[in-house]
Amino acid sequence: MKKFLLLVVAGLLVLVGCGNSQSKGGNSLSKDSVITRTFKIDRDVDEVDVVGKQEITVTVSYQGKKYKKVSIKLATHVSDEFKAEIKKMIDAEDDKEGAKQALIEGYEGEGGIDELRDYDGITVTSDWTGEAMVSEIEIDPDKVDFDDIKNSEDLGEICKMIKTYSPTLFIKNMEKNGFKEVK
Repeated sequence: MKKFLLLVVAGLLVLVGCGNSQSKGGNSLSKDSVITRTFKIDRDVDEVDVVGKQEITVTVSYQGKKYKKVSIKLATHVSDEFKAEIKKMIDAEDDKEGAKQALIEGYEGEGGIDELRDYDGITVTSDWTGEAMVSEIEIDPDKVDFDDIKNSEDLGEICKMIKTYSPTLFIKNMEKNGFKEVK
C-alpha cells in the first residue's frame, strides 16, 4: 500500500521540475484575503490483488505569498472483490470497530503514513468508509520543521516545494500536471 502514497508524491514531484523555470508570481487579490483552492486528480490503481481508483485532492489555503495550510486527501477505492473480503473480515470479528481500526493501522503502516505523525506540523487521519480507504494529511507550514522533514520519503519533496515556491506557482504547476480545480 506504500505505493498509494508514493503515487501522490510522484504526482506532486513532477511539479518541482515544471516550476524551476517560472517566476514566483503573486496574486492580484488583497493581501488580507485568505484564499482556499481545491484541486483533484483521479488515478487508476493496479496492485497485485487490488484494482481500483485513487482520488487525490489537494487543498491549498494561502494569504498573498504565505501558505496557511496544505491538505492532501487520498481516497483509494478498491475492487468490489477486495471490498467484499474486507467486509467479510470485519464481520467475522466480535469487535468490529477494533477490526476496522486494525485494518486502518495496517494500511497506514504498509503505506508509511503512520510515520508522518512523527513530524511537527503534520496531522494524519485515516478511515475505512466501506467503499474506500481515506487518508487526510494536513501540513501546517508555520509548524513544520522543514529541515527535519526534508529527508522524509513521503513528504520531503512536497514540503520543499511549500518552502520554495509561492502558492500561485504551486497551483499553476498542479494544473499543468492534470489536477483540475474543484469549484
